[in-house]
Amino acid sequence: MTKKTIFNTILIIFFYAPVYVQAQTEPNNWDKLNLSSTTIAGAKVYYEKSFEPNLPFFEKMYKEFLAAKDKQNILNSKKEQILADINLILGIKEPPAEKQEKMWMELSGVLSGFKTITFYLVKQSTMKDFVRAGGQLPNFTYDKLTDTAAYNPNFVVTSEDTQDKTFEFAFPIESVEKFENNVDMIFKMFGDVGNIHEGVIIHEITEISMLVYIKQTDQYWRWFSDGFSNAITYELLKKHFDISRAEEWLKDWDTSQYKDLEKEIDLRYWMSGKFCLLHLDNLPIERDKELTLARYAYSTFEAHRLIDKFGIDCVRKILDEIRAKQSRSGEDLIEAVKNVTGEDMNVRFAAYQSFDTKQEGIAKYVKAFNEASAKKDIEPMLFNLFRMHDLRSLSEVENLLNDYRYAAVLLFKMGFEQQADAIMQNCREFFSNSGYKNGQRAAAEVFMVYALECEKPLKARMEADDILKTDPDNVSAMTIKMFVYLNDKQLTHAQETAKKIISLIKDEKSKNYQVASQVLAIDPNQIKPAQ
Repeated sequence: MTKKTIFNTILIIFFYAPVYVQAQTEPNNWDKLNLSSTTIAGAKVYYEKSFEPNLPFFEKMYKEFLAAKDKQNILNSKKEQILADINLILGIKEPPAEKQEKMWMELSGVLSGFKTITFYLVKQSTMKDFVRAGGQLPNFTYDKLTDTAAYNPNFVVTSEDTQDKTFEFAFPIESVEKFENNVDMIFKMFGDVGNIHEGVIIHEITEISMLVYIKQTDQYWRWFSDGFSNAITYELLKKHFDISRAEEWLKDWDTSQYKDLEKEIDLRYWMSGKFCLLHLDNLPIERDKELTLARYAYSTFEAHRLIDKFGIDCVRKILDEIRAKQSRSGEDLIEAVKNVTGEDMNVRFAAYQSFDTKQEGIAKYVKAFNEASAKKDIEPMLFNLFRMHDLRSLSEVENLLNDYRYAAVLLFKMGFEQQADAIMQNCREFFSNSGYKNGQRAAAEVFMVYALECEKPLKARMEADDILKTDPDNVSAMTIKMFVYLNDKQLTHAQETAKKIISLIKDEKSKNYQVASQVLAIDPNQIKPAQ
């Protein structure tokens, strides 16, 4: 996942991923900010003078982080053995070594193996004002239209020698009062100061290796890929560390804490991540989080049960069986498990759902959605929409698109704008890479409708521009363009666009018709910037 940092004068949201470049390509103008400097635990630290009293806290957090990294080195020393075992268990003769190495590096945290480390502790407002005025800072960009500064930090390789690597990172601090909160959050983002569990790394590398090896053809592999990755992680922790570490890992997936949800988890229809509307770490509804954790627990239970009963070799045999098939769907997977072990997983799955067929399940969730809608109770509407989406066929393109839009609008109405935008981003990524004809265009059109429904038309200005190039009469795109003109105080262009919208729609009850009529009635002295 590509992540970057976006901040403004009152908010800081971090998204981060390591990016490698050969040299610093942007001007390093930090010296123009007149920062003070010191050295903390071997790192060079530049800081605004007002943060000087906060430096002991920064030192404490950085040293805690370094201590956690020392623990991580124990795991890194076992890397080659663990990777070899993962490939052996899965039966992979030609492992995806590059993906495995990259995943290991990313999950084991940052700041490993760097010769020079430099930090900058600077107020968000200071950095934003500097780039707004035309200044340049490494890895910062400024968008004049939205008045937003974006920070995309990079690992900087200064020579061909991988041992001669430098790392620079800016801490955009909200204020002196928020210094400790901001610094704490960033170090946790770097890799959890408390402890990075070895199991997380082993699990993720096992799962990505399995999915790259198999090349699944539908969305219903999650119970197997996550369940067996957890169970394999248990076996490898036991082998390379000790039984207590392995049991600690398995304890997190104890099904007893989710007994009340057992009949509702629909384990057979747990979709792989790229098909989900929203990922676990972004779910704002506790009931949905609980359901997802229950799915992890029960999938782990089923995988652990099969390994206990048939031995760890059953994993390789199942994957060999499925690789012999062309479609490699969820149904093929269940058949492969039965051929290898004799176990009918459909019988097992029946205990984890309250319906017999997909159609019955969809009817159940549609009914619950409609009942919640009649009461205007948004949270259960959203929960049941997620469950409907779980059961959708990948051929139901229109329904899938509407699921994304409805879910995003509901989240927006609940006040979760960031998560709503994330759903629409997931929609764009899914349909752009899905193989659907015109999938990227369809996702862009749905995003425009979402932006208009949320009365945030400028969110979709880029999509509108792209669509208008080939479809100049697209009403949604024109409506968004009309608002862009208003935002730029180009009333004449806005009203010309409004006239065209009205001529095309002619339905006075249409929302687009109504807003176009309002634009035509605007007095030039009443223009306000759109959001």
